[in-house]
Amino acid sequence: MQKTISKTDELVLYLNQTQDYKPKIAGMARLEYYTPKLDKGETWSFPRCTREGKIITISTVGYDMLQLLPDFSQFLLIGKPIKGLRDEYLDCYFGGTDENPFLVSIMPQDVIAKGFSKDTGWYKLWKEGEFYDFLKPDKISTLEKDYGLEKTLRQGDIFAYPHPTQNWKDIMVNYLSHDIKLQEGRFRLFETRHEITGTLLETRYSTIAQGIIRAPDHNDLNLKQICVLAQTAHLSDPTRAD
Repeated sequence: MQKTISKTDELVLYLNQTQDYKPKIAGMARLEYYTPKLDKGETWSFPRCTREGKIITISTVGYDMLQLLPDFSQFLLIGKPIKGLRDEYLDCYFGGTDENPFLVSIMPQDVIAKGFSKDTGWYKLWKEGEFYDFLKPDKISTLEKDYGLEKTLRQGDIFAYPHPTQNWKDIMVNYLSHDIKLQEGRFRLFETRHEITGTLLETRYSTIAQGIIRAPDHNDLNLKQICVLAQTAHLSDPTRAD
């Protein structure tokens, strides 16, 4: 995900932090802005950020925008309190372009607990990869630590990593006493738009699969090996994630 940063990029990052910067594009996504109106009680209508196709609409009220990549193809919107509306509740969005435009809602309390804010700085978030590591599922991070970073596969919010045991018979030995069986066919993953055609083992704690994963707005992901699957961490509405 990370790229080599140039002195020009560093200057752009600095300028973006020191002025009211509203980019019009984020990769293939077109960014549009609106200002929520005051009602008769002089409180703001609740600001929302939405995506429709390639257009991402962003509220000009209630959010700080943090640049995650030098070309602004990905960004983080961190909700902030609005007097008379949301002194405590915050919402956060991660958006821009991956394979195609996307916008997902992130758990605000997790973002705040991690310490991400406008003061954190775009450069630090991007260069040190802190935000992307924050989104990585714990199961995938553990496998990467044990077996290497280079084996990780991803389709949108779905991560895959080769299972340490590349034999279904040996894997199933662990589940014989639980009356869990392998499934063959086409299945939705994590109640999302992602579907796998192939072999699937689902338990309360693990999802293991081999086959082809397909989803709208994404290239097919061919799992030639048996893989552990996990969804992006800290999503506030996982079933609606891109």
